[in-house]
Order: sequence, then C-alpha cells, then structure tokens
Amino acid sequence: MRHFKLVQAIARAGSITKAAAALGVSQPALTAQLQRVERRVGGPLFRRDREGCHPTALGDVVLAHAKAVLATVHELDRSVRRQRTGPPAVIRVAATPGTITSEMTTLVPEVVPAATVDLTVTGDRDRQLELLADGRLELVVCQEAPGHEIPLSATLVKAAVATEPLFVGVATDSPAAGYEEIPLREVAGKRWYTAAITDDWFAGYVRDVCLRHDVPMPELQSLDLEIAAELAAMGNGVMLLQAASRARPGIATRPLVGAPLRTRHLIVWSEQGPLTDADTRELLARATDCYWHKAPARQEAYARWLARHGRLET
Repeated sequence: MRHFKLVQAIARAGSITKAAAALGVSQPALTAQLQRVERRVGGPLFRRDREGCHPTALGDVVLAHAKAVLATVHELDRSVRRQRTGPPAVIRVAATPGTITSEMTTLVPEVVPAATVDLTVTGDRDRQLELLADGRLELVVCQEAPGHEIPLSATLVKAAVATEPLFVGVATDSPAAGYEEIPLREVAGKRWYTAAITDDWFAGYVRDVCLRHDVPMPELQSLDLEIAAELAAMGNGVMLLQAASRARPGIATRPLVGAPLRTRHLIVWSEQGPLTDADTRELLARATDCYWHKAPARQEAYARWLARHGRLET
C-alpha cells in the first residue's frame, strides 16, 4: 500500500520534489523508496526530463493497479466505518446557484435515509472545495467551464450531472429578441450582467471564448439578479443566464448561436468522507434524472433548444 501511494503521488505531482512535499518526506528519502520499488518490479517506473517525471510503460501498468487497489481499500475503509458508526446524521452541502441546488435537500435523504441536509449557497467555489478537502463538508455542488476545469486535491472526486449552454436575456422590445438564436457578435460589445456571486474564474472563461470567436470582450458587471433583470429589461445591457433560468417579465431568454458559452454542473465529494461509492453513484443518477426533468420545464427557450440540438455531451 505504501509503495502504491508513493508511485501514485509521483505521477500526480509530476516530479519527485513536489511528491516529496505532498507526502511530507525529504526528496532523497522518496528517491530511495522509489528505487526500492523499481528493483522489486524489475525496471524504471518513471523517466525524467526537464519537464518532470513521466510514467514508463511499466509505470503505467503499476499505476493502473495502484489506482484500482487504493480505490478498493478506500471504499472498504468507508464501508467499515459506515457499518460501525452508521450513516451520517447530517450531510453538509455547499453549492453555487444552479438547477439542482435546492433539490439536494430532497435528493440526499433519498440516498442516505434519515439524514438531514445542511445546505449553504455561496459563490466561493474554491472555498467550498477547501472545506470539503478538510472534512468540514460532505458534498459540493458547483460548476466548471470547458477549458477551465477545477483542479482538485488528491482526495476529491467530481462527477458531471449535465453540461448546459449559457443563454442571454435581452429586452423583449430589442431587435435581438427577434432572433431564435443570437450570434455572439450581436451582444459581445454590450454590458453583461452576471450573478453577484459569480466566481472570478468565470471572467477568464468569457475572455477566452471571445478571443476564440474574435469578438470584443463584454463588460461584465456582477449584480443582484432582480436589479440585473430590471436593467436588461430597460435595454441597458444583457443578462447572462443559465439555460434553465426561469422566465422574467420584460426579458426574452435566447440561446447563442453554436452554444459558445457552456457550464458543467458537478457534484464533488471526498474519498475520505462518510459517503460510500454506492451513495455517490446513486446520488449522481438521481441528480441527473432530476436535472433533465426540471431544466427544460423551467425554461421554454431551453426546451426548444434541446429539441433542435439535443443534449450537450457531458
């Protein structure tokens, strides 16, 4: 087990130095341990160059078995603790606003009977994940964007519920409301209102998309949703909306041509937490069913978009 963890740590870190720091040992000590493992298996597990350590063909074989064995042992440990202490009485969930956020209060007790849910909704995704890694949360429900995936610590695991296009909300009397799908260029130069709790990473994602499509970067302004809706209805800008956002008076919700902006709804948990692999698989399945039942029903424009294009690959 110790050897498996050592090899996995080096592969994840990409260097002996970083792996030693993560494991809390000195670099010479880790190098000596790796050499003992390599003597035992009969060949080098990593090749080294200026960019770090890369698994050899033999290393890939050992890593594949290490991953399987360590995952099995972690699941055994969780199951034994669950059998000994019973399921947790309270499941602490932190979430960013989204289609399934409120549903977690009913979905989790369906998977862990008799458990109550302590739900906190914030926009600080990084802080949520820190608390999860520290054992102060059991679940995080959040979002990431293509090309801006969340870097997770070694003990955290994520699974995707659905990938969703981002829509825009424009004034119902504006020319843009006449489009079934609005070209990105049509709204790129305007002010975009986003939720006041949008994380900082999102601006970088929008910038990348605009550069890729050769359109100007919009001015992003984070506001309370009600204020943003009033301003957009007055024609002072556009709202950036999740596709499943509810309809608002004076606002026409429209997709962007080609769905250039997308987010992926995630559930994140810790391998060292009280939820078993069976729990998380069941929760993911229920959350996915809930999303696809609820999202198109909440927003007619999304239902029409799905009928034309189908679901995005998760």
